Amino acid sequence: MVSSFLLSNSEHPLEDQVEELVPVDAKFAGFNLLLLIPTLDSGGSIIRYESLLVTNHGGGGSLTPRTLSSSERTCGALSNGIDGAGANLWPKVQHATGRFPAVVESRSTDPTGAELIQDLFQLLAWVPNLFYIPHLPVNCLELFC
Repeated sequence: MVSSFLLSNSEHPLEDQVEELVPVDAKFAGFNLLLLIPTLDSGGSIIRYESLLVTNHGGGGSLTPRTLSSSERTCGALSNGIDGAGANLWPKVQHATGRFPAVVESRSTDPTGAELIQDLFQLLAWVPNLFYIPHLPVNCLELFC
């Protein structure tokens, strides 16, 4: 599905492209897929994105495309959870959406953006401490989270 979308030259809206690229009877394991199409504004200086979240609600279901909510467009995160059934409550999603604004606002005047890139990758690499096993060394806990 991803390669078909990337190779498509379609001028149709995203939702129509999904219907064109994926057979109606196609069956997939559970997934959430964020599709983005960049466009420049009339002045050619601001990039905007047409976006669509495509999901099959945990596997085997029909594909459902939906537009992103206002809060998802501002600062959203995507998990492997079932869309509309608690996927946004995953600890890593909660952490990322809570920390992302502060990471972006605290960026320095570094012209290369290296500090921002490092901070963003640290945000992506965060691992929740879901449980604690006292008899294991701390570095072993990372294997379980």
